[in-house]
Amino acid sequence: MTRFATLCGSALLASGICGVASAGAANAIQQPQSGRCVPMEVPVSLAPGSSATQTISGILCSPRRPSRARAIDVLVHGATYDRSYWDSGFDTPRYSYMERTLAAGRATFAYDRLGVGRSSPLPSTSVTMDADAFVLHQLIQRFRRQFRAVNVIGHSYGARIAQLESSEYNDATQLVLSDNLHSVGPALTKGEIVFHPASRDPVFAGQALDTGWTTTTPSAGRAPFYFPPGADSSEIAYDEAHKSIVSTTQFQQGIEIGRVPAGANVSNRITLPVLLVAGEEDRLACGLALDCTNHDAVKANEQPFYTSAASVTVVMIPNTGHDLALHRSAGASFDAINHWLQR
Repeated sequence: MTRFATLCGSALLASGICGVASAGAANAIQQPQSGRCVPMEVPVSLAPGSSATQTISGILCSPRRPSRARAIDVLVHGATYDRSYWDSGFDTPRYSYMERTLAAGRATFAYDRLGVGRSSPLPSTSVTMDADAFVLHQLIQRFRRQFRAVNVIGHSYGARIAQLESSEYNDATQLVLSDNLHSVGPALTKGEIVFHPASRDPVFAGQALDTGWTTTTPSAGRAPFYFPPGADSSEIAYDEAHKSIVSTTQFQQGIEIGRVPAGANVSNRITLPVLLVAGEEDRLACGLALDCTNHDAVKANEQPFYTSAASVTVVMIPNTGHDLALHRSAGASFDAINHWLQR
């Protein structure tokens, strides 16, 4: 359990230290007091024109000393993770993007994507890239009513969802895409990441999940997401014990989006400032056609996918694999993102 999940436990809810925020028909969002967090449930629809019958669950946190910019970072987790990716219960605050962001003066909203964590359970076939992108659009629009700047930070598949949302709406202020390069590395070509139905995994024993909900197998584990010399083996084990699920339908759609050549890729419709940040040792994207220790080569590879963007900045983090926030270099990764957001 993360520090923020513990912070907003039942006893504290009863005492008034934390409250349950709800964004209902009036589209109002309860803003927590400075330095506090509130669990928040947001009704959302899966497509334009449809009813808001689903609920997104997240944690909204306010910094003790808000910056003049009145900004919020909306945090979009990747596949087989949930919102705790941004505030790991292992060795907090080292692995907490949320704590670092709050200390920098920005609010945070970390949420469980469709069908994941505490958000509404759904059949796996209902969870698509388009649906998750539209959910993110609804969240951005709600926060636009309260904050001058709404930054979106996506990790891996969360970055791909943020990319899709921005290509359609361009309604965020700034876009950070973490670990989402247009390249294929050995972890993918060698089949190092192995999925199986989550219903067969001991982590999800007793949960009513259809076979389209998958997770990484215990035997293959989470190792492909890490660069072992730059990670803590105990954190990797913690990750395995607290992993989440991904819809096979959505996962395949995300792969197809990534395969589209630069000229026709949806990313070329993004007009926002874009930061691309990734680990030099990310085996999902680096090590074959792309040498990620050559930062100029990475920039040359990515620039054709963002020809309409207001700006494109590429930052590569040494001694780091796919999960930026879960390596020992997490502080350096955050500093790079924070510096870019506050430039």
